[in-house]
Amino acid sequence: MRIRSPSLNLRLPRHPWLRALLIALGALLLAGLLTVGLAVGVALLVSGALVALLRRWLGRPRETATARVIEGEFEVIDSRPPLPRARNG
Repeated sequence: MRIRSPSLNLRLPRHPWLRALLIALGALLLAGLLTVGLAVGVALLVSGALVALLRRWLGRPRETATARVIEGEFEVIDSRPPLPRARNG
């Protein structure tokens, strides 16, 4: 038994030239999307490397994690009433 989804049922035309044209257009679309995705990825990598390089050259100090930490002693206070105990017996 084979279950098919009606929304995913793609039927190519029966004419061979039209079928070849649609397959070629699909492959062209896929190649275009792949090219754009790779170009965006390379652009992000290059821009990130340039930002890191400029920060190193300009000598801007990095913010340390300890500058944002507030030191102190804390105690957890539970404002909810305690749960009733189970009776065994």
